[in-house]
Amino acid sequence: MMVIKKKLMLTSSSDGCIVIAEVDDGHQKVKGESFVSEDFLKVNSDKFVDMTGKIGWQGRIYVLKSDCSPVFDSV
Repeated sequence: MMVIKKKLMLTSSSDGCIVIAEVDDGHQKVKGESFVSEDFLKVNSDKFVDMTGKIGWQGRIYVLKSDCSPVFDSV
């Protein structure tokens, strides 16, 4: 059984929202992207909405509340 390692990346989506996305370990970051830790996600969890399984992304994905719909403020 092959285990695929994942990392968390702070980046922006195609529509301009700031996201923390789970990417493959071999993902090559581009300008403006940063790898972040699980602790970074935990510390900032109140600022992001977990959209895992709700949008077309294979892996965990969290969207910055202030970048998206006001509906996220109540989540």
